Amino acid sequence: MTIDLYLRLTGQDGTALTENLLAEARRSVARELVLEAAADQLVIEISDAEIEEFLRTQTGTPEEDVAGLISAVWNRAARRNCVRTCA
Repeated sequence: MTIDLYLRLTGQDGTALTENLLAEARRSVARELVLEAAADQLVIEISDAEIEEFLRTQTGTPEEDVAGLISAVWNRAARRNCVRTCA
C-alpha cells in the first residue's frame, strides 16, 4: 500500500498523519518510562531465560526463527541501555 492510498483510505493528509504518529510516539515513550520507573521502584527483575521463554511461547514465531527474534530483542535492549548510560 502506498502512502497516498493510505491517506485517502483514512481520510487524512500528511500533516494529520504526522501529528497522529507524533502523539502515539509520545504516549509510547511515556508508557515505557512509567513502566520502567515502576519496575525500578518495585524492584521487579526478569531474567534473560524468562524473556526467552516468553518469546518462544507467546510470539507465535516458528521455533527456527526464535533465535533471530531473541537476538533482535537483545540488540535493541543493548542499544537502548547504551543511549541511557552514554547520553
